[in-house]
Amino acid sequence: MKKTIFAILILSALTLSGCKKPVFTYVHDNVTITSITVTNLGAPDVPDFPGKPLYASVTGQINDETGEILFPIPRKDADKFDITRMKAYASIPLDAKFDPPLTGIHDFSNDFPIRVYSLQTGDYRDYVLKVYFSRY
Repeated sequence: MKKTIFAILILSALTLSGCKKPVFTYVHDNVTITSITVTNLGAPDVPDFPGKPLYASVTGQINDETGEILFPIPRKDADKFDITRMKAYASIPLDAKFDPPLTGIHDFSNDFPIRVYSLQTGDYRDYVLKVYFSRY
């Protein structure tokens, strides 16, 4: 019985003393958008509209110097998009957030300012999303 209790105490001591704190904690300070796309809502309320796609999207052209992200929608595809009701999907680094959040449906008829910020360092980067119909 004493040997069993002694063995349990030794194993417990070894288990507790074996835990080490990490030597280096990586701080995420990258606050850039790597890719972003805006999409239509898939026309759920008009299921029988001929030629209306269920899903259409435009990938953003990111200008890191000015912070502008342009979404030129070709004129030939203008009927596929309602820029007052669109969703946005973006890729950002780990531990970064959007302000305001990009979840849900947004009105992109006017410039849409967003901020990407790091939760660990507080660094941030401002962007402006511009969705428009191009001439061609």
